[in-house]
Amino acid sequence: MNLCNLYGRVYIESVAGFADYKVFVEPVEGFSDLVVYKEEVAGFANQNGLWHFTDNRAFADFSIFIEQTKGFSDFSVHYTDVRGFAGCRKK
Repeated sequence: MNLCNLYGRVYIESVAGFADYKVFVEPVEGFSDLVVYKEEVAGFANQNGLWHFTDNRAFADFSIFIEQTKGFSDFSVHYTDVRGFAGCRKK
């Protein structure tokens, strides 16, 4: 899994087994693996960390499940309000 390739349309699954990735939402940016900016328009979610959330699974590029325990997640994200801060933090 390369976090630096995750961008585009995202669907949030309600069942972990159906999701492509299990994600923990990190409240502190410095501890996250990926900084995500929520794009309003799907066409602008075309770079690392730019996600457009969709309500239709068929239109999603990948799906996530929001994990409540960090140890059970595949990676962690921190949401930012600044588009320029979005991107891959994992080395």
